[in-house]
Amino acid sequence: MLEKQLEEYAKAHNLDLQQVHREKYRALRVGNLADWLLGGGVQHLIVPSMDHVSEHPIARLVFYEAVCLDARAEVHEACPEP
Repeated sequence: MLEKQLEEYAKAHNLDLQQVHREKYRALRVGNLADWLLGGGVQHLIVPSMDHVSEHPIARLVFYEAVCLDARAEVHEACPEP
């Protein structure tokens, strides 16, 4: 269901969804995230919601900084929490 929401969001916002990555681990791991995004030329990263990334506000901030500041990509929330 989440994958379909990501696809619909990408289509509605004229983004080309290249890959859906499912994290294998429960813990948020951002160590190589910027390198992975830069290596793939990613300019936009779609997540279900920032709450889906992590419930912890500091962990969400670290993730956001890795994407936006380190990788210079934009984060999009496909179904943000109200």
